[in-house]
Amino acid sequence: MSHSTQNRERAVQLITRRNMLQRRIKQTQKQLAALEGEARQALEVSLRTDQAALAEMIPTLEALQADFRQDEERIRRKTQEAIRLKAEWQSRQFPNYLPGGSVPPNPGQILGFLAILAAMAAIVGGVLLLLNK
Repeated sequence: MSHSTQNRERAVQLITRRNMLQRRIKQTQKQLAALEGEARQALEVSLRTDQAALAEMIPTLEALQADFRQDEERIRRKTQEAIRLKAEWQSRQFPNYLPGGSVPPNPGQILGFLAILAAMAAIVGGVLLLLNK
């Protein structure tokens, strides 16, 4: 076989191979374009779904945050009230009314003392309920 015949055969093979590769490249590009479109559509659907879920969640979250702030404010007020009552109770100082004390309390002092204790217990109970909410 002559050198020019070999070159022709080689050229035919290369042309055939080139044509096949060009067809595969075009086919792959078409497939890629189709997949890009499908992927874009899927991402857009995902984006819209996430945006809708976020928009739906935000009011609920804001309401919960407002509830937390209200609870914190109630706890703060109750704590302040308990501190005030404790200070009032301590300012009355009942050391002489304890067993072994020399001064008997009058009924009004006992009722005042019990009212302060009851109020403190109610406030502490309210704070505990708020904390366990």
